[in-house]
Amino acid sequence: MEQMNKTENVILSDIYNAIRTQQAGKGEVELHGVINAFARAMQEGKQCLILFRSEMRNGKERREFAMMGDKAGHKLFPLFTDMTKILPVQMGMEKQGNKMEIGVMGLKELLLMLTSQKMCDGIIVNPFMQNFNAKLEFFSNILRVSPISHITLIQAENANLHTDALVCPTDASISGKMALDSAIRQAGGEGYETVIEQALQGEAMDVADVTVVQGRDQIHAKNVLFVNVPEHSAQTNTKDLLDSYLNCMNAAKELNCKSITFPCTSAAMKGLPMEAVIGASTTAVTAWMSKNRDYVIDVYFCCEKEAEMAGYHKFFESLQKK
Repeated sequence: MEQMNKTENVILSDIYNAIRTQQAGKGEVELHGVINAFARAMQEGKQCLILFRSEMRNGKERREFAMMGDKAGHKLFPLFTDMTKILPVQMGMEKQGNKMEIGVMGLKELLLMLTSQKMCDGIIVNPFMQNFNAKLEFFSNILRVSPISHITLIQAENANLHTDALVCPTDASISGKMALDSAIRQAGGEGYETVIEQALQGEAMDVADVTVVQGRDQIHAKNVLFVNVPEHSAQTNTKDLLDSYLNCMNAAKELNCKSITFPCTSAAMKGLPMEAVIGASTTAVTAWMSKNRDYVIDVYFCCEKEAEMAGYHKFFESLQKK
């Protein structure tokens, strides 16, 4: 275990964002994103922040790790994703007379130690905040997992999800006339409209074109991918709709995004029928994943209504029967 340093390798923002994204969802939420984030962090040799206390016993230094308990009496090991999450806990312990030091430890090394020695019942990430806790068995399984791309259905408001990329269906000039487009402009704060205009460089987008704008203020995503989706009409070109999704996936890869959110409301897609949105999104994204097996990304299909979630479940069930 090392003392605290300032390397970027200590910041586990992907794990933090995966947990926040899962907690923002409602209804049936899968843990693929969190599992992938942990697996990737171990694969990349990431380190985590921990609290410990040193003392000398019989001339030897002994380190005691901080532990916490839950209401059920479980003994949990606190793991922190960055300094802003660990400092308040350290200060709180000091006020109670428990002087704890901040240390750095490889995530994989830590999980191997905890699971092999069975030092606790589970792990809690960022306690007292937007935290996540699980039994040691969960982390034992993660040690054997290799991250893979996947699709997760999640019920939440699109702007609340903490992903690397948020797709925003719009028109050729990103006018803000559509609901999600307008909400993102407001969330971006004062001057965000100017940022969008600068990204467009005075040129209207063709159908399926993508314009990338960095997120800020109340936009939780790192990047907003504005995509000019086709209008709903009898002449709507299915290829244009598929290309809208494919171009967003390509843009996310170019930006080295590890997670992306697609809104799955028909209202966000210029009135396109829900069945068309479901069919195009699943067809395009699964085809892209098959072609880009060397690139791992967590894809979230975000539904704001239960009917949309039910539609996706029905669609996936029909695929399994074929």
